[in-house]
Order: sequence, then C-alpha cells, then structure tokens
Amino acid sequence: MSHRLKRLLSALCVGALAVAIAAGCMSESTAPNVPASAKGPAGSMDDGGSSGTLLGSILDPLVKLIVRIVWIPTGGSGSVTNGRWRLDVPAGAIAGSATVGIGVQTPTAFSCKLQILPETMNHFLIPVTVTANCKDVDCDKLKDWVIWWFDPAQNKWVIVPNSKVDLTRGTVSAPLPHCSFYAAGPAGGKAGW
Repeated sequence: MSHRLKRLLSALCVGALAVAIAAGCMSESTAPNVPASAKGPAGSMDDGGSSGTLLGSILDPLVKLIVRIVWIPTGGSGSVTNGRWRLDVPAGAIAGSATVGIGVQTPTAFSCKLQILPETMNHFLIPVTVTANCKDVDCDKLKDWVIWWFDPAQNKWVIVPNSKVDLTRGTVSAPLPHCSFYAAGPAGGKAGW
C-alpha cells in the first residue's frame, strides 16, 4: 500500500472514529457517578500520552469528548492512554488492522467510551485490558472498586468479570472482550450511586 493511500486511510479513520464516538457519547447522567470524596484535584492525573502508532487526538466541540486513538496493524499490539484510562491491546487480539480509541469527557472522568473501527472488528480474539488510574482514591475505598460495563441489552451497568485492583499502583483493571462504555467505581455501587 502506498504511503499516500495509508495517510488517506488514516485521516478517514480519524474522522469516522470522531463521528462514531460523538454519535454514541455518554453523558454524566447516564454513566455511573463516583462520590465527590473519591475525586482528586484536576491536575492529579497523568493526562495522556500513548504508545504505538498514534494517529491523534480529537476534541468534538458538540459533545466535549476528548478522544485519543491508535492504529493497530494486523497481528500487532499497541496501547492508548487518555486521562486516567489506558487500553492495552496484545498482539493478535484483533483479526486485522483497526483504529482503537478512548473517549473521555475530562482527563479525570471515571467513565470512558472505547471504540474500534472498523466496527466489524469489535470482538477481540484475545482479551484486551482496560486500566483506570485511581491513585486519587483512598486505598480503603479503592480495594472494593471494579470496572463496570454498560450493557445496552439490559440497559444497566454490570460488573466486568475478573476486575482487579492494584493498591500499590492505585489502579483498577479488567480484561475486555469488546469495546463499549466502561466506568470504574465501587462494587456495591450502581448507576447514579
């Protein structure tokens, strides 16, 4: 594939990803909320960066969703970070080349939207790992936290199986079979806790 064609495809993927994420953007009223006491100062988080073949960041002015994306070649691996969220895609997880992104409303948001283009690739052959940096949450509270997934079929938030807390690093992570809406919060919580 020529360099010019690759650049054109990359630009198209960036635009399509922005439109797809903007069309399905979550709002604070639909995402699980984390108690204000668990939130730290706005400047307390690493607000980005990523590895792999980074295509760019997008700010959609209509929904105020900040999106960071990475292109994963066939058989390749990569990572993308946006605010407190990180997605690690191991080699062989995607059955082809794809663009993967994380959309957040703010760098400190406890919820995110993971998106993959083309959408036909939205089932991982090997689970990917999503990790939320929760260093600003008290360890006594963090020990009970999990990753939540919004299940559109049930229209409710459910706990992602095998969620794990690392108190030393101050993170909550879980293996994922697909891209969707995710949030970090207490296991005893529910939407709007």
